[in-house]
Amino acid sequence: MSSTLPYAAEKQIAIAAVRRACVLTASVFNKLVKQETLTKGDKSPVTVGDYSAQAVVNTILGRT
Repeated sequence: MSSTLPYAAEKQIAIAAVRRACVLTASVFNKLVKQETLTKGDKSPVTVGDYSAQAVVNTILGRT
């Protein structure tokens, strides 16, 4: 691993995870829950897409 780019592989894996999560979130939002959201304690909205994105990122990062 190059000393000029520490954690380069980890960075690429993280970027890939976020990209997959973004695609999933957009798809879920547009197809399933456009009008269905929950409200968190801080009054911000959350959808099943948000939970799905979190699961995708956690799964991908958990494999590394």
